[in-house]
Amino acid sequence: MRLVLCAIMLILLIPSEGRVIRVDDDGGADFSSIQDALALAGDGDIIEVMSGVYAESVNITKSVCVRGVDSGEGLPVLDGGGLDGFVASSDGVNVSEFIITNASAWGAAGIRVLSENALISRCNVSDSFAGVLLLGGNGSVVDCNVTECHFAGIVAASSRNTVKMNRAHENNNAGILILRSDENLVEGNDASYNLGSGIKVYKSNDCVVRNNTADTNDYGIVLSESHRCTVEGNILENNDYGIYPYLSSTNTISRNTARTNDYAVYLYSSWNNTITENDLRMNDAYGILIYYSDNNTISSNDLRSNEIGGLSVRGSRGNRLCGNMMGDSPYSLHIEDAEFNIAEGNRISNGETGIILERSMNNTLSGNTISETLTGISVSSGRGNIIEGNNLTGCRLGIEANASIGSIISANIIERCDLCVHLLHSPASRLEGNIIRQGSSGVLVEASDGFAAVDNTFDGVPRAITITASHGSRVSNSSITGADTAILVNSSEEVVVEGNSMSNSTEGIRLLASYDTEIAGNVITGAKNGIILDESNENTIEENNISRCNSGITLSRSWRNVLMMNNISYNTNGLVLDEGMYPIESSENQIYLNSFVQNRNDVVSYISSNFWSSPTSIRYIYRGRSFESRMGNYWHGLEGEDRNGDGILDSGRSVGLEDDPYPLAEPPERYRVLSGV
Repeated sequence: MRLVLCAIMLILLIPSEGRVIRVDDDGGADFSSIQDALALAGDGDIIEVMSGVYAESVNITKSVCVRGVDSGEGLPVLDGGGLDGFVASSDGVNVSEFIITNASAWGAAGIRVLSENALISRCNVSDSFAGVLLLGGNGSVVDCNVTECHFAGIVAASSRNTVKMNRAHENNNAGILILRSDENLVEGNDASYNLGSGIKVYKSNDCVVRNNTADTNDYGIVLSESHRCTVEGNILENNDYGIYPYLSSTNTISRNTARTNDYAVYLYSSWNNTITENDLRMNDAYGILIYYSDNNTISSNDLRSNEIGGLSVRGSRGNRLCGNMMGDSPYSLHIEDAEFNIAEGNRISNGETGIILERSMNNTLSGNTISETLTGISVSSGRGNIIEGNNLTGCRLGIEANASIGSIISANIIERCDLCVHLLHSPASRLEGNIIRQGSSGVLVEASDGFAAVDNTFDGVPRAITITASHGSRVSNSSITGADTAILVNSSEEVVVEGNSMSNSTEGIRLLASYDTEIAGNVITGAKNGIILDESNENTIEENNISRCNSGITLSRSWRNVLMMNNISYNTNGLVLDEGMYPIESSENQIYLNSFVQNRNDVVSYISSNFWSSPTSIRYIYRGRSFESRMGNYWHGLEGEDRNGDGILDSGRSVGLEDDPYPLAEPPERYRVLSGV
């Protein structure tokens, strides 16, 4: 008896399967109408529908499984006659393996789901207003084929649905549409050849669109007014727009492949999105276009070989563009009418221009590597942009700024460029801490007032720094080796060249038709010509150290300049004023407090007439005593008496046509000048 009771209890605990109710429109089954079978069915029953054409609109009000069976003539066809095909009104409905068509009235659906936890699988839906319409929640549409629907193929207008492994082709508006609903998963679908979007997420948040294919749509994947969504691992080809976020924020777009689209990713009026690790090559226009979109992060994408450019930022601010690969395009990175963007750590090679900043303000380009482009970095009509820490190699033009104000170009390494830096009509620009090597020409500054070059290094650049028609400029504390002309100042006024070191160059510093320039504190060694003034008047040359040159300082047709406190030593010719041929003379120059030490010829002057002492008396201290006198120059090896001990020899020193009437007994550094210089 005890065994019998146990057996009964086990039977009661085993869940029973629902009944199987069969439907065949040819007869010979339980019913010939699906709706009639549902009227008899209870929760958990299975409705099997044989091959045939069923012209009815079926309302499923119980938790049943309705599945089609190919009984020899293909899957059963449900013809909605313009109305809904299936309507799932009860939770837990399962519909599978049907051909559903002609739910074509406005607002109708091949399968309409009003309940939760429905499963729609392996159905073919066509010629309907909407193919599958999910209005409940937690539903699944799996492995269906939805085509030629007038509004959209699959529509999820409820939350937490799964749309997976479906084929949505040749529908209007969208293959798959997520509409005003959250936390939906769209995965592994083929949404191609649709008029409109392959997949569209509209006013929906926290959705995942993953591992889908979207080919030959107007838009591959659209995020419209949607937030915190993930778009990853999708393949998008031959669309006008591969991925199109619009008025959307805080989305992550990663590890997608988008090729042969017009635009791989087009970000429009969107903010705080992350676009990372995507393969966005070989598109017909741009890899990524950011339009009126702020504070997005674009990182580690492959943006090479696009027809127009890799990445374009327009009318946007605060974006971070980092670690991307670009090149083999006319324009790799184009920033236009934008501000406060940061482009850092990008790698760009080949193409016309690496990075363009156009009509843009306060952007930062840092740590980028650019090689073998016609132009590395181009800034035009901008203000306050920073270009720092970049590495440019093998470009025809390394960095250019045109009609840009206050650009800062710092700590860059520029190598093997035809012209390394070009500034044109770009006032108040600053060049600091750059290393420029082995280029044909280093820095060319034209019509750019207030330019400053500080702490730069030039090695093996024939024309290191050329300043033309740029007034109020400054070149200081730079190191230049192996140049033809280290620093050329042409047709400029109020320029300062100070504290620079130049060695083994043909010419150290040349002034051409320039005025009111100060050349001070420079060290020049091993040049053919240390400092040259050519048709340059009223300049000051002071406290320079010039040695082991063919000519230390040369003045050619240059008048009324001041040369003082220079150390001119161990040169073939210390100071060259003329070579005895009119009209190449340099006269009325004030030359005093200089040291001429062991030059083969201290001064070369035949026809020039100059002043070889200070214009007025100078107060100074010499050997602990105070004196006041006009002061001349120190001529190494000149012997003479100094009876009053003031440090000035009692007899002058003949120099060309004149004398130095106040030659110094010792080098000028032995005198502490108090006033009057």
